[in-house]
Amino acid sequence: DAEARAAIAAAPRLLLARETKLDEAASKLEALGVEGGRLRRVVAKAPMSLQLGRQSLDSRLAFFTSLGFDAAAAAASIVRAPRLLHTPLPELQARYDWLLAEGVATAENAPAWLARLPDYWGLPTERVVRRLAWLADECAVGHSSAAAMVAAEPGILVQSVDQLELRCELWDKVLGGSADELATVPQLFTCDLGRVVMLRYAYLLANGITDVHPTQLLVPDTATFCMEVAGCTEAELRAFEDDGTHLTIFGAI
Repeated sequence: DAEARAAIAAAPRLLLARETKLDEAASKLEALGVEGGRLRRVVAKAPMSLQLGRQSLDSRLAFFTSLGFDAAAAAASIVRAPRLLHTPLPELQARYDWLLAEGVATAENAPAWLARLPDYWGLPTERVVRRLAWLADECAVGHSSAAAMVAAEPGILVQSVDQLELRCELWDKVLGGSADELATVPQLFTCDLGRVVMLRYAYLLANGITDVHPTQLLVPDTATFCMEVAGCTEAELRAFEDDGTHLTIFGAI
């Protein structure tokens, strides 16, 4: 099929490999839970994974085990970032050490943080460094707060610069929030902007509710926002959304 042809085109040496060796590598991945469509994804993204020797694969599994990963978490990381199977172990270690050195994670909670963002292993190092620096400098929250925000919302690291800039500008110029306050609501950078912040803010404006703090727009769930902030029902908020009024209000801001 197309995936097989693409894998062979990327790694023609697969045609020369012994079938038993390919089966061995595939079986090892399947034993971890990387099977079916997940295995096809790994092979499509990193076809040379089928030529990994037992020692090479075992050393990577040992690396994840040393970090406190169970088999399911290791499998998720491999599926999301297949090329880590080829990444030199010192480089993987350096990426892990960076999280600890920057205060994004600790040795105790790093497995849980990485399980929330298995894509981390596949992100360019320069990108994650720039994202953290951008958050600290451009949003003026400082390094320690920026690290705490990424610790709470790992997805910040995979957001585009355009999205980050849009949300930071919205917070500063439209909502009037401060940098210190921004540091307490990192979910601003990962939430559904239209259905959370923009919708809630427009609803408040449309109903003449102005004594609301910007951080209250980011309470964890809709029910809490409706009951404690807007004084409405969820049905009323959804009817307002369906009407599209919030889009008109934001278009005029």
